[in-house]
Amino acid sequence: MPLYELVCISRTGLTQSALEGLLKRSAEAVLDRGGAVRGFVNMGRDQPLPYRMKRHREYHTRGTFWLMHYYSNPNTSNVLINQLKLDTRVVRCNVVKVTDKLNEMVNIADAHNDSERMAYSPPVPEATQQPAASHITVPSVSDFELKPKVNMEEELHFKFWNPMHYYKALNQHRMRLGLPNPGQFDMLNKEIKMALATNFMIEGGQADLAKMISPNFQAMHTFKLGLPGQPSLFEFAGVYADEDTLMHAKMDTEFNLQGRANYALSKKLQLKGQAQLMANNDSQSMVQLESEYTGLDYTANIKAINASPVDNTGIFIANYLQSITHKLGVGAELVYQRPMPKVQETSLSLALRYQPTEDRVFVVQSQSTNLLTASYWRKVSPKCEAGAELQMLNMPSQGRREASCTVGVKYDFAASTVRAMADNFGKVSMLLEEKIAPGFSFLISGELDHLKGENKFGIGLNLES
Repeated sequence: MPLYELVCISRTGLTQSALEGLLKRSAEAVLDRGGAVRGFVNMGRDQPLPYRMKRHREYHTRGTFWLMHYYSNPNTSNVLINQLKLDTRVVRCNVVKVTDKLNEMVNIADAHNDSERMAYSPPVPEATQQPAASHITVPSVSDFELKPKVNMEEELHFKFWNPMHYYKALNQHRMRLGLPNPGQFDMLNKEIKMALATNFMIEGGQADLAKMISPNFQAMHTFKLGLPGQPSLFEFAGVYADEDTLMHAKMDTEFNLQGRANYALSKKLQLKGQAQLMANNDSQSMVQLESEYTGLDYTANIKAINASPVDNTGIFIANYLQSITHKLGVGAELVYQRPMPKVQETSLSLALRYQPTEDRVFVVQSQSTNLLTASYWRKVSPKCEAGAELQMLNMPSQGRREASCTVGVKYDFAASTVRAMADNFGKVSMLLEEKIAPGFSFLISGELDHLKGENKFGIGLNLES
């Protein structure tokens, strides 16, 4: 495996335990994927930055520089960078490939033997700052008690008659391949959904006001001005989030309540729940329980919607998405519906996601035997995205055979975002989001249906403080 060097700038003012946690998390990202960490190098604490940097809505003029040298496959470096970019303790980070030849690795190891043994030493708080760095206890990689996932001793003593050894050999082979996690089955078309204007359209008037009460809690107020025949609503929502928990709930003026909660039992296993209580229509009330397991190169999920153990009714969904190569992922979803004790239905969906490059994604998905969906997303430039989606419906029993095609484009200007969309039924939509000031946006959307002769128009305001 090649030798890589992680160059990282962390923010100043962190406690020693916080920085040690950052180092441990970085090492675990490598070790969990079959890599090996040589060590950390301290490049200077509380050093001035070459220029003012903005990260996580804050400006930084000083930082702590440190390096991590490790051996891994190329995909591990991408996972590590994406993980550190989301960490609020990190200001900047980058990975450099040092070498991939064995003799060059040996020469580098001999030349940097002394410096590699010195693990990074996080700064202590100012109140207890020591006058000299030599008085600070320097942790080493062994202090983190991290172990690589691939056991070479077991690999060398493979027993052909032991079925467990075949399972371990398969897992070791998957770790060597370093396949990426394909994501969630429900988010196969996440790129095309962000490019099209379908999920962002506004009808009537809407104003969203958000206030950060604390770093973990946010309150939101939403005012909706309905069209003729539709009531106007006011919604109050609250969001609480930390490293392991996410809770979100909202209620409107008609006392309709919606809420969801996510809790991470571990880095790979999550429990999720959603509930919806409709005051005027009990048939739309629902409760959904969900469990999701995220592996190195796969994601498994099971759901239970309105499950009743009394009469054995409900909707049960299980899906699995697996990476076959670095560019190809396949998955399947099984849906079992039992709305009444004597009525039941089962359907199977298959999906394929192909991403040859970072700026192109192909997705093909079949829902049962009646619906086939194909989509293509392309990042034309750093500011422009385009996509197309094709849906084909075939129901011979009802004499229906239909197809629809939707194309859309998204363009980011310096202070605004434009989304435009059109389909083969003559429907044209457009959305403009203008960022007037930091935390304040103005939205305007319109939709024209030429075949039905219907028009829709909406105006929105977003304010966040």
